[in-house]
Amino acid sequence: MYTWCPGDGTALHAATFKESIGQSTKKLLIWKNDLINLPDAYGRIPLHYAACNGNKEAVKELLAFDNSGVYISTTHNDGRDTALHIAAAHGHVPVIEELLSRNPDCWEMVNSKGQNILHIAVDMNMESVIKFIVNQPWFRHLINQKDNEGNTPLHLLIASDCNVGELWKHGKADQHAFNDKSMTPVDLVWSNFKEEKMSTFATTYIVDDTFLASGISGGRTVDCNAHDNLAKLERARKKRLLTKVAETDKQKKAKDKDTNERFQRSMSLFQTLVIVAALITTITFTAAFTIPGGYYGDQGGDKEAAFTAFFITNTIAMVCSVTSILLCFYAMLHVIAGNDADSGGVHLYSIALVLILVSIFVLMLAFISATFAVLARSKELVVATCIITVIPFTALFFKIIKMCF
Repeated sequence: MYTWCPGDGTALHAATFKESIGQSTKKLLIWKNDLINLPDAYGRIPLHYAACNGNKEAVKELLAFDNSGVYISTTHNDGRDTALHIAAAHGHVPVIEELLSRNPDCWEMVNSKGQNILHIAVDMNMESVIKFIVNQPWFRHLINQKDNEGNTPLHLLIASDCNVGELWKHGKADQHAFNDKSMTPVDLVWSNFKEEKMSTFATTYIVDDTFLASGISGGRTVDCNAHDNLAKLERARKKRLLTKVAETDKQKKAKDKDTNERFQRSMSLFQTLVIVAALITTITFTAAFTIPGGYYGDQGGDKEAAFTAFFITNTIAMVCSVTSILLCFYAMLHVIAGNDADSGGVHLYSIALVLILVSIFVLMLAFISATFAVLARSKELVVATCIITVIPFTALFFKIIKMCF
C-alpha cells in the first residue's frame, strides 16, 4: 500500500528522504523556500517523504519553515493521505508526536477513504502507533469513527494481526456498531470462526461465551479452536439477541407506564383547573347581569367610576377564566396526541393556573368596586369592607404565587 521511492521530485524531496537533514537542505529552504510544498508527480511534498522515512529532524525543520504542509494530501490513488497518515502507516511514532506538537488538530483529518489515523494504524498492524493513540485524550473521537464503508477501527481490528486488546476493552469502544454491510465487529468474529479465518486478535481475545479483551476476566487469554467454539459462539449470539428483545420489551413497558402516569397527572390537573375556572366564569357572567345597586339610583361621579371599575374588572376575570379553560383543553389534547406532557402540556397548565389566579384577584377587585357602588353614601363602611377584603386576600395571593414559582 505504501511503497515509497523518490522520483520526479525536487532536490528537497531527495534530501528529506535521507536519514538526516544536512546543511544543504537548510540552504535549499533558505534559498528557495517555495520548494517546501511543491509536489512531485504523485502529489507528494517533501514532508510526506520525511514522514514516510521516519526522518523526525527533517519533519521538524520543514515545519519550522512552514507547517501548512501537515494539511496537504497526496494526489495519487493510494488514499490521498496526509503526512500524519503516512507516519501512522509506517509506525513512526516520533514523527507523529512532532506533527501533533506543531499542529494539534491534525488528528481530525481523514483520507479519501474516510479513514483516520487509527484506521490506518490498525489496518497496517502498527501496534506501537495504536498504543500511542489509545493514550491520547482525543482517542475517544476516533475509536467509533466510520470510514466510507461504515467500518470503525474495531471492524478492521478483527481482520488484522494486531495483538492490542486495549482497543476492544476500551469503555468507549462500540463492539456492536454496524458497517454498510450491516455487520458489527462481533459479527465479524463470528463470521471468521464460521469460515475458519481466524486472525491473531480473534483467536486470542475470546473468553467463555463473550468477546472480551485480555485482562477483563482475571487477565485470562484463551487460544481457541474454531470447531470447539462454534457451539459456544452460537449460544452467545442467541443470548445477545434474546437480551436485546428483553431489553426492548422492558423499555416499551416502561415507556407505556410512564405515558399512562403522565396521562393520569394531566387528567387530574385538567379536572381541577377546569372546575375552578368554570366556577369563576359562572360568577362573572351572573354578576354582569346583576348590576350592583340596581339600574337606577344616584349617578354621582364616584358611583359611576365604581360601576366602570366593576365592569372592567369583571370582564377581565371572565376573559382570564375562559382562556384558562381553553388552555386546559388544549393541554389535554396535547397529551392525548402523544406529546411530552412534561414539557408542552405542563407548560400550558402552568399558564392556565396563572390566568386563574389573575381572574380570582381581579374578581376580588370587582367585588370591592361593586361594594363601593352599592354603599357609596357610607364611606366608613366602604373603607372597612375594602380593608377586610384586601389585606388577607393579598397576603394569601402572593404566598400562592411564591409557592408556584
